Amino acid sequence: MIGETASPFASYKVAPDTRVKDLLQLAGGTTRNADTSNIRLMKADGRIIDRGVAGQPVEPGDAVLVPQRIQREVSWQENLYALTPLAILINALKK
Repeated sequence: MIGETASPFASYKVAPDTRVKDLLQLAGGTTRNADTSNIRLMKADGRIIDRGVAGQPVEPGDAVLVPQRIQREVSWQENLYALTPLAILINALKK
């Protein structure tokens, strides 16, 4: 398990019927920064599976890569929405 999970860079012994989704649960799930639409399964033989990954079986030597979501441009409205509660809190603490 590599990347944006609660236990990044962890290794697990897997049962024969373990799937990627089971392994993600063992790792504590993905972080909020995870790009869950681009999870990859790197097979021990070098193949990379990037479609329908959650249901794929995991075998010894495989690695699951959970990439970080790339931040997009944020509009000024989104910044204002995010900062308003902080400004209210700071103002309340000044009094």
